[in-house]
Amino acid sequence: MNSSRRVSMDYLPTLGSVRAAVSFLTRVPVGRRPLHPQDLRNAPALFPLVGGALGLLAACVFTLAAPLSPLAAAVLCVSFTAYLTGAFHEDGLADTADALGGDVSRERALEILKDSRIGSFGTVALVLTLLARVMLLSQIQAPAVLPLVACHCLARLAPVWLMTHLPHASPDGSKSKDLLSLDRRSAYVALVLAAMALAPAWWLERASLLRLGVAVGVVLLIGLWFAVLSKRRLGGITGDVLGATEQLCEVGVLAVFAWAAHSIL
Repeated sequence: MNSSRRVSMDYLPTLGSVRAAVSFLTRVPVGRRPLHPQDLRNAPALFPLVGGALGLLAACVFTLAAPLSPLAAAVLCVSFTAYLTGAFHEDGLADTADALGGDVSRERALEILKDSRIGSFGTVALVLTLLARVMLLSQIQAPAVLPLVACHCLARLAPVWLMTHLPHASPDGSKSKDLLSLDRRSAYVALVLAAMALAPAWWLERASLLRLGVAVGVVLLIGLWFAVLSKRRLGGITGDVLGATEQLCEVGVLAVFAWAAHSIL
């Protein structure tokens, strides 16, 4: 009985897994104590919660900068989150665009993903998504707590589900092998934590549940598209593919709320 209880507890987030999640997704210092491999495996379940916290901070920046102009507030907000995350996901988007943008073999695509240089496809993808996030956010009225919390929370939920349903594409693994070795039960923990992060933001703005449901649907479609694309072109996922998924999900969620701001949704 004790052994069974111990195994089930392995999937519950701990302080170590919180440190691992924050350390992996942000530049926030969390101490120099070594992280246990189990903490790394549990960390992805906390990604939506970390995303929700980032969204809340972003909403604070957006609200404080709103008197300048909607466009200036959006630029500062996107810049703030890019700085706080070390442009971690943006880098993954650029590398994925370079790898999958051209008609190359699986082996060549994996080589491109390992290359730190950014090509033409990566540059265009990065510029367009940054512009899209800024322009869409500028259409949303401050404080935009729910749109920003939903944006960063849901965008980090989709990669967790990809990690639990697809193998790693690189045959020799990666430096984040422990982090990407995820049991499917962790995806359900991430789903529960995402709901916990979204509920207070929804209650604060009393927004329509329909628009939140549409945002979830958009994230689901983007996640499915990346699942099919990465499986067909790469044979599985990589950290860069997860970053690209997160970035397009952010654009998708912001698009839903920007559209809702000018409709009856």
